[in-house]
Order: sequence, then structure tokens, then C-alpha cells
Amino acid sequence: MDLNRSVKSQLHKLERLAKRATVFLSYSRSDTAEARRIGDALKKHDYRVWTEADLHPGGDWAAALGAAIDEAVKHGFVLLLLSEASLRSEFRRQESLYALQRASAPGRSNVVPVILNQFDFSALPPEIRHIQHLDLEAGPFDERMQLLIRGLKAREME
Repeated sequence: MDLNRSVKSQLHKLERLAKRATVFLSYSRSDTAEARRIGDALKKHDYRVWTEADLHPGGDWAAALGAAIDEAVKHGFVLLLLSEASLRSEFRRQESLYALQRASAPGRSNVVPVILNQFDFSALPPEIRHIQHLDLEAGPFDERMQLLIRGLKAREME
């Protein structure tokens, strides 16, 4: 930011930065440890990460999840953490469908499938089969996360 120019004339720069700021992690509870590890790696790169742990007791969890996905679609990414457990979950499928519906550009959306462990690919919901995924098991975790983060940073956002 140029402090000698008006803030209003530079808002587009701030908006571009903010659009990389939020990541919503969609995962099965049995994958909590992996989700936490991914979230920690993203936080080290200045991403704001939203998980189920951000829900408050007594709150409207459905509204909170919807708002968090909306925020991530608008200002970042939704990472679908895929495993056998997440693919068996109808709730996770509904969560991913909601994210895909909210994403602004089908085929170029900011919804990114991330494979946590191997499963039968025929179990992938048809709506995400066409989206390029990242397989975390295809190499060392830190290298795969660097690849994911580079990919997220390179994505054009609207």
C-alpha cells in the first residue's frame, strides 16, 4: 500500500490479498488429525483456516458452517479432504455440494479436492470427479503441502 495515495484507490490490492486469506477444511471427524496438520501448515503461510473446532457450543452449527463456506468461497478456498471415511459421509457430500454451488465459476472454482489416503475412485461424487485433486500421499507431506500452497497462490480469483 502506498500511504501517500487514498485508501479507496487501493482497495483492489487489499481485496486481492484478502481473497487468499480464508480456507475452509471439509473433513470427516476420523480425519481430524490430518485436517489439523494441514490447517497448521496453511496457518504458517498466513491463511486463516476454518474447521469444525471453530463452532461454538449452543450456536446454530448449520448457519455457522454455511457462513464459513460462503466466506471461503468468496475470499479463499474450500479444501475437500477426501478419505474413505469422508466419502461415506452423506453430511460431507452435502457440504461439498453446497461449496460447489456457491463457487462462482464451475470448472475453475476455488473448491479443491485433497486426497488424504487411497480409496476407490469410483466412490467420488460425480460433481467433483472433473476437478483436479492433490494427492497428499504421493510424496513427503511438506513437499505436497508446498505444492498445494503454490497452487492456491497461483489461482486466479474473481
